[in-house]
Amino acid sequence: MKTFFLFLITVTSLLAAEPRAVVFDYGGVLAFSDRKIVDQFVCESLSLTTDELKCSAAQERRKAIKKGVPQSDFWQEYAKARGIILTDDWKKTFNQILEGSLGINFEMFNLIDELKRREIVVGLLSNIGKVSAHTINQFGYYSSFDHCLLSCEMGVEKPNPRAYQILVEKIGIPPSDIVFFDDLPRNIDAAKKVGLDAVLFESAEQVREVLKQKRLL
Repeated sequence: MKTFFLFLITVTSLLAAEPRAVVFDYGGVLAFSDRKIVDQFVCESLSLTTDELKCSAAQERRKAIKKGVPQSDFWQEYAKARGIILTDDWKKTFNQILEGSLGINFEMFNLIDELKRREIVVGLLSNIGKVSAHTINQFGYYSSFDHCLLSCEMGVEKPNPRAYQILVEKIGIPPSDIVFFDDLPRNIDAAKKVGLDAVLFESAEQVREVLKQKRLL
C-alpha cells in the first residue's frame, strides 16, 4: 500500500510538472516574409521607382493602414488619384502576391492545430509593427492563437523582460509551465531569466520532437 501511494504521488508530480501552454515567435519561426515581391509588383503596376515607393508612397501607405485601410484599397486609390488605370483583376492579384510574401510555414501551423486539438493553450509573442500586423491579421493567421501578444500593441519588445511578464500575466499560469520557441538566442536567454521553458527554434521537425519529449504531442 505504501509503495502504491509513493507511486501515485510520483505520477501526480510528473503530470503537474508538464507544460500547459506553448508560445511561438512569429518571424523566423512561423513565417519567413519577403516584401520585395510585393514592392516589385506595385512599382511595375504604378510606374513607381524604388525611391518613390520607399519615401512618399510608403509614408502615405502607413498612415492609411493605421486607419484600417487594406493595402490593396490604398494602392487602387493611389493609382486613381494619379490617373493610372489598373486591370480589373489587379486587386485579386495583389492580395495573392501579398499573402504569398508572408512566407507562411504551414508545417508549423499544422503543428499548432495538433496542439489545439489536444486542448493545449497556444500563444504568440511577436516583435512587429502595425502595418505588418495588419497584413497578417487580414489573412487570418492570428486566429490560430488563444493569446496573441504583439509589440506594437504592448508597447514593449523582446528581449525586454516586461514583454515576457505580460505574456505570463495574460496566460495566467507559472512561467515554468510555458514552452516558448524563438529563433533569436537573445530572446531565448531573456525568456529563461523570466522563468519560461525557452527553446531556440531550428525547424518544425525539432519543435515536434521537443513537444513529444514534453508529452504535449
